Amino acid sequence: MIILQTRFIVMGNLFYSEYRIHRLFDLKGSSHGRTTEKSLGEIDETTTLKDLDLDFIFHLQRNWFQGFIGQIERDCEFLESKGIMDYSLLVGLHFRDDNACDKMGLSPFLLRSGNH
Repeated sequence: MIILQTRFIVMGNLFYSEYRIHRLFDLKGSSHGRTTEKSLGEIDETTTLKDLDLDFIFHLQRNWFQGFIGQIERDCEFLESKGIMDYSLLVGLHFRDDNACDKMGLSPFLLRSGNH
């Protein structure tokens, strides 16, 4: 008889906020199969987009960036120590101008090539 140890992590909703989340991305750092299967007309706030759907550059203050990278490094060290190799970064975007999400190009060609 083989007994497998299983661990679960249950987290609160990090996006529970007064701010509306317009776009949600599940980032794994891979390009293989990392686009959404939905057409542009089907994408809404409930769609979880993937790595190749992300068409933004984020600028962070140096201390925020260092804290962010430090946390990712600590997370990776912990997961590696437990023999876990799957890591995702969940990113939620709130646009100050509600029209910004309508202007966002989600064409896989545009996103992959970066051409607008």
